[in-house]
Amino acid sequence: MALEASVVAPVLLFTVLNALENLALSFITAITRVKTGVLFGSGAAKADSEDGEAHVSRDTSLLLTQYSRAHGNHTEMIAVHLLLLLGLTLAASVEGVGYGLTELALYIYGGIFFVLRTMHTYALLRSDAFEKAHIFRPIGFVGNLTLMGAMAVHLFVGYLSAAGAI
Repeated sequence: MALEASVVAPVLLFTVLNALENLALSFITAITRVKTGVLFGSGAAKADSEDGEAHVSRDTSLLLTQYSRAHGNHTEMIAVHLLLLLGLTLAASVEGVGYGLTELALYIYGGIFFVLRTMHTYALLRSDAFEKAHIFRPIGFVGNLTLMGAMAVHLFVGYLSAAGAI
């Protein structure tokens, strides 16, 4: 059974957008690692070395932690989101599942997630991220968790519908 291109298009679009954002974060982290000479971890072990010499400054260690977490956090969240979006895409392609599993719903879920994730990432990458939390950070975090919860419920309702339970 072939899926219609219009149903698959949203998951493809948001997979590409999230992958490009993730690649940019990976590149930012890698460039910072090369510039600082810290190829693993945050450099904190080098900053607190036993010989008493600070091989890596505290600021460099914090910067690496900040970039690594922005990249890691993005990677963790998009994996779950894209699995949910793929599940919703498959459910939308099944005749009779219904419950609002439309192409528009897939674009809305994908678009909102991408915007919220980008907001959260922006807040994590700000130069003052360790001093104060930018408003985009909690909005992005809570928004993404809420959205993924809604997606999971929507997918479960689709499952129950397909199983004939509702």
